[in-house]
Amino acid sequence: MVLAHKEIRPPTNIKSRQATKMEVQFYRELILELIDRRKRLKISQQELSDILGMSECYVNKWESGVKFPTMFSFMCWCNALNLKIKSEPIDEESIGS
Repeated sequence: MVLAHKEIRPPTNIKSRQATKMEVQFYRELILELIDRRKRLKISQQELSDILGMSECYVNKWESGVKFPTMFSFMCWCNALNLKIKSEPIDEESIGS
């Protein structure tokens, strides 16, 4: 699904190094899904920030790509939108090979 959204810039908070194209693409895809989910639930950025217990500027910076959330913040963001992070093996047969 392609969403009309302003260009998300590489993060400024990946510790003292440039984000790889793979990292930027990974975050961009996840963030666009979360923005879409938030809008479908008719939750404003302010309402989301209230649920998360943080300033609206954090949600705005995450959604605009200025900053990327920590893994814990990302998990909280997903929970606030009633989503669950799930880890699955890509290929069961290759584990332990």
